[in-house]
Order: sequence, then structure tokens, then C-alpha cells
Amino acid sequence: GPLITSRTDSGTRADYVEWLDAKADSSVLYISFGTVAVLSKKQLLELCKALIQSRRPFLWAITDKPYRSKEDGEEKEVEVIKSFREELDDIGILVSWCE
Repeated sequence: GPLITSRTDSGTRADYVEWLDAKADSSVLYISFGTVAVLSKKQLLELCKALIQSRRPFLWAITDKPYRSKEDGEEKEVEVIKSFREELDDIGILVSWCE
């Protein structure tokens, strides 16, 4: 799969555009909840499991910002998904920003 740096970003825009260009038309899932929506830890983990099970290529714009939820306290989204990172990297690409 694609190489992703530890700070979640794949590098330059050219990196993810090149990755997208290598995929069949309409085959990549685009995931972005923006900066307003806050998913719970449980929701993030379920999303990771679903992406892994689907085996569909995806581009996930995931923030590196800390968030606070009543259930989970304060945590970064990228830290929550850390245990799934290797499997996710085999299928898709994670970026901190996508235009």
C-alpha cells in the first residue's frame, strides 16, 4: 500500500493525486467529516473496521486536531485509529487535508 508518514499526511498533493490516478474511475471512497463533526472513539473504530472489511480503496481526510467528547475525553483522531493503521495503509490513503 501507500507509504504514509507518522503525521498522517501522505506528503504533497501530487502524492495523493498520483495515487488516485492509479485507481479505476469511481472506485475510491472519499471520507471527510470536516472540522465541525466529532465522531466518538467507538464510531471511529467502527469506521476503521468497515473500511478494512470492505477492501475498497479510500482517501480519508482525517484531522490531527485534538477533540473532546463526553464519552472519551480528549484525544486525537489519528491516535484513536493507530491500532488499525497498518491494515488501513494497505487499502487506502490518509491525509490531513485534501483539496
